[in-house]
Amino acid sequence: LNTTASTIMSLEPVIATQLLHRAQSTAIKINYPYGLSVAYGTEARLLFYRVQFDSVQLLVNKAYSLIETENDVKSISQKASLIHITANVFQQKQVYDSALAKYQEAIALFTKANDKNRLFFSYY
Repeated sequence: LNTTASTIMSLEPVIATQLLHRAQSTAIKINYPYGLSVAYGTEARLLFYRVQFDSVQLLVNKAYSLIETENDVKSISQKASLIHITANVFQQKQVYDSALAKYQEAIALFTKANDKNRLFFSYY
């Protein structure tokens, strides 16, 4: 559900939101914190494009708290993605010093996770 929602969110945001809410509900039912974190993070990206920055940060914080203590590769990469979203928000709000710091933090985590596919998303 998360992957499908991510793929269609720019063309079909309403359907993507519905899919994400189902993914969140499923992740809660089966006690899958990583999947719930991904669903929250994807919804945060969707709201970012709607310029709902306060809601974005609330979702990012929820998503991060679910995996904060995890140190496996996929969780490290997910943390980096969430930090990158925060950097985007700071950049849009023109808080450039904070944006730069968050981009650098995301780059360090993407590098630690050896996530070359998403490393190029973090820029400064």
